[in-house]
Amino acid sequence: MASLELMKKTAEIVNSDPKLKSQMKGPLYIQFQIEGEPPFYMEIAPDGTVKIVEGKHGSPAVTLIAKDEVMVGIIKGELDPVRAYLKGELKINGDIFIAQRIGSILSQIKGRL
Repeated sequence: MASLELMKKTAEIVNSDPKLKSQMKGPLYIQFQIEGEPPFYMEIAPDGTVKIVEGKHGSPAVTLIAKDEVMVGIIKGELDPVRAYLKGELKINGDIFIAQRIGSILSQIKGRL
């Protein structure tokens, strides 16, 4: 559940920061599957507006799968997503380049969550 709340805060930060918002061009859907938690996804509009939606998207560009504590560490910038991926703590199904783009955004908001 912590991942969902942090991603909602992330969306608020991105939506209020024109520089970050300009980096989030859509339409794009990123599914999050947190072990033991309900699924949610990030919806990115063509203008870069980010919305977090609870549930499953029918055809996300990428799906990120991890335990809650791993995803929380990644979102907060305390855990390197590449290292988590290489250790098998983060699974990525779909377009890995989109996952890297989200990682870049998260690194820019480190310390603001």
